[in-house]
Amino acid sequence: MRQNFKKGVIPLMRMAEARRVALFSATQALQTTALLAQAERERENLTRSLQRVDDDRQMKLLAELQAAEIRLETIQARLQAVGEKLMYSSIVKSQLIRGTGGNPVITIFREDNGERHSQSAAEDTELMPGDVVEVAVRLESRMN
Repeated sequence: MRQNFKKGVIPLMRMAEARRVALFSATQALQTTALLAQAERERENLTRSLQRVDDDRQMKLLAELQAAEIRLETIQARLQAVGEKLMYSSIVKSQLIRGTGGNPVITIFREDNGERHSQSAAEDTELMPGDVVEVAVRLESRMN
């Protein structure tokens, strides 16, 4: 078109119109390229955000799992302790009822004139105010 314009075949208006269309087309191409680059940046940002959310969720779930495991271990330890106490108390009770247990050892702790004394006692020993009584049942092991 420039060669035809230089020869005078194409009027000035036609040449200006061709330039305007070419500039408009180039402007649209640049705008499209800019929008494409912006869309790609947004996609990368969203991808990073999604990864961050996934990582945060996974960390939260792992922390909850760890806390649950700790609670489970605590409960299991408590159950085992209670079970051992129940087993011990049932053995002692059954031995006392059947009479196969040893005699209880009774100790009285008494304070006289600011000094603490301990003394062995029997089941019918008279107690005084402020006395502390300790009763220990000794299990006798039997070999059958």
